[in-house]
Amino acid sequence: YAIIGSPGFDKKGFIEIHQFENESWEKVTKISNPEDEVGTYFGADVSMSGDEILIGNYNGEKSYVFTLENDSINLKHTLQSPENSEGKFGRALSFVDDKILIGATYGQKAHIYKRNSNGSWSVAHDLSSHNRNRSITGVKVPCENGKAGDYGCNSIDMLSFITPSDLSGGNNTELNDIWGWTDSTTGKEYALVGLRIGTSFVDVSDPVNPVVLGLLPTATYGSSWRDMKVYKDHVYIVADNVGNHGVQVFDLTQLRGITQFTEFTMTYHYDLVGSVHNIAINEETGFAYAVGIGSASKDEYMCGAHIIDINDPSNPTFAGCLGDKTTGRYNDGYIHDGQFVIYKGPDSDYYGQEIAFTCNETALGIANITDKSNLKIISKFENSNFGYVHQGWLSDDHRYFFVNDELNESYGYDDVQTTVIFDLIDLDNPIIVNTYRSELNTIDHNNYVKGELLYQSNYSSGLRILSIADPKNPIEVAYFDTYTAGDIIDYIGSWGNYPYFSSGTIVISSMEEGLYVLKATDGGNLGIDKGHSLPDKFNLKQNYPNPFNPMTQIQYELPREGEIDLTLYNTLGMEVMKLDRGIKPAGVHQISFDGSHLPSGIYFYQLRSGNFVKTRKMSLLK
Repeated sequence: YAIIGSPGFDKKGFIEIHQFENESWEKVTKISNPEDEVGTYFGADVSMSGDEILIGNYNGEKSYVFTLENDSINLKHTLQSPENSEGKFGRALSFVDDKILIGATYGQKAHIYKRNSNGSWSVAHDLSSHNRNRSITGVKVPCENGKAGDYGCNSIDMLSFITPSDLSGGNNTELNDIWGWTDSTTGKEYALVGLRIGTSFVDVSDPVNPVVLGLLPTATYGSSWRDMKVYKDHVYIVADNVGNHGVQVFDLTQLRGITQFTEFTMTYHYDLVGSVHNIAINEETGFAYAVGIGSASKDEYMCGAHIIDINDPSNPTFAGCLGDKTTGRYNDGYIHDGQFVIYKGPDSDYYGQEIAFTCNETALGIANITDKSNLKIISKFENSNFGYVHQGWLSDDHRYFFVNDELNESYGYDDVQTTVIFDLIDLDNPIIVNTYRSELNTIDHNNYVKGELLYQSNYSSGLRILSIADPKNPIEVAYFDTYTAGDIIDYIGSWGNYPYFSSGTIVISSMEEGLYVLKATDGGNLGIDKGHSLPDKFNLKQNYPNPFNPMTQIQYELPREGEIDLTLYNTLGMEVMKLDRGIKPAGVHQISFDGSHLPSGIYFYQLRSGNFVKTRKMSLLK
């Protein structure tokens, strides 16, 4: 038998059982969620022993034992979590003969059940991790020799760390997005941390000794997707797959004077939309843009970007709908994320107008949103090689847009994490000028620009900071890896970051790990003069595009001045031509290669500099 779980289907989940007979697989039956409850994720893990099947329902904190008899399914036992709090009981399972092991990952526990003589099940042992997640405060953990404690790093110190349990007042939960607020009256800095169960508020004014002030619970029920932005001392919070959650509005000045953990209530509520994936705010105009709309009170409010006038936080009002229905995976104009600005870039046709730069799943969208009653699509850029145009951020001069493609790595379009760089010199015709390849086996998620640095939250590889002094050719200059188990193409680790505190404090949310409070190492790569970020090692990047016809770009990095030799070889190892050579200064170098005079085929290019040798493969297809 093959047992296939679909835990996310209809937000409830189900199981299919297939049997292999006559050299083919045939579906035998389907098991629906016994609780029929939204958000429980029935089928997140399964295990089979003989004719019995164990199925986890981890958001419901239950697991079920079914028997398979003559292609008929019967529910025999329901195992409820022994814990009172949310622990993800049933996220990991094992079933062998008369013993069952059920993991509760949030609780960092596992429970072993034994079958009784009457056929029932009871807990025989409880196991708890000896390496439990604990907050770290009161002492800075410096980045030394590539490590800050157990965490991989370069030029980033860890000032403190707070677990999900401590962020939530003792609940077992997980993190999602993060933002920040600086109190204009007191100058205090606060991290606004999205949790599955709500939003946590943390005073990070003393970043070595952060203080968790309390929690604003979710407006409906728990969500893996929560996002927030700030305007005029109010935070606007949305969540996805949560029914009629709407936009929670919370007056952040209520955090002043709080000395103990407090459960807050929202100040105002905007309910014309329900489930919302992200929210963006243009602080220059006082308009919020709710995007990724999953539900709304009326069909007319379902659009790519639902526009809200928030100039009066006590009375947010609907102001319009933006969407380009030639984009989105379902041609519905869906917008996943975006940045909305008063444009100050090089295209004089639009200078000084409010422009939307949106990530529309299948395309980059650009629109003029100055007149909310007359929104105008300017252009779009689509590419069949996009997996999912997820999120992006503008350079400070509005010339470039750095975009995350969240699915290209998992779809196999690219074997390493990439960042797509758009040149916006002409908003009517955006073009891709380069695709940065990090050489990391991970997935990009959210990135933000501050000056000449790009702060990327790249899931399993944590925070990666790139110099964009040369915007077309980013260079990694610092990092802090929040996920110590190693890089992997999966949706684990760092979700988001906020690098905009004037103190230089950086806060990062890492989903199952917690909140990291960081700062640049004194004398490290982020402390060098503006515009002089240099690579810390030799590197030869994969050519782009690849395959190519006939032009491609090859980039290499030198940490110091030296003599280099960049040579092209055929598959027989014979030299075809010199691509570049001579004494080169430290920095990033890029050459253009024209293969029009060569036949189609596989070629190898090799960089030599001192003891460094690196070879890569490229394909010329005519």
